[in-house]
Amino acid sequence: MSLKEGNYIIRNRAQGQFIGRNLAEDLSLLPKKVINLPHGVQAPVWTVLPVNDSDNKYRFKIGGSYVAEIDHLLFAVLLEEPLPTEWRVTPSERDGPNAYIIEKVDRSAGWVLPEGDPYTQLAVQLLIVGQSDPPFIPPTQLFEIIPFPEE
Repeated sequence: MSLKEGNYIIRNRAQGQFIGRNLAEDLSLLPKKVINLPHGVQAPVWTVLPVNDSDNKYRFKIGGSYVAEIDHLLFAVLLEEPLPTEWRVTPSERDGPNAYIIEKVDRSAGWVLPEGDPYTQLAVQLLIVGQSDPPFIPPTQLFEIIPFPEE
């Protein structure tokens, strides 16, 4: 199922923690880390924007800033460069509603929560897919993208 343009909350399936920017950031215009937030923190609202009405290709915004991969890590970019990364969002049939894999358009890498500790920055790296039908996706690579407010 394709996502519609709009507002969403995102959480990682492994830990159930919301994904967003740090609650306390420096005041510079440097890119800001996209992290898993501790339990109990209010879910930040993401904006999901389809790219040119194409199927399953999107740009993401958090805190008013586009998200981009920089050196295999996920950042919110406050300036015009680097350009936002375009992402392919694919539903995971095996993992129920709102469960998605988020990967680069060329499918060379995707969003991964490398460890479950709060404040861990999301990585953009090669995804692991288990050989089964439907494929098994580790929960560290699965993200729930939930409409906000929930429908």
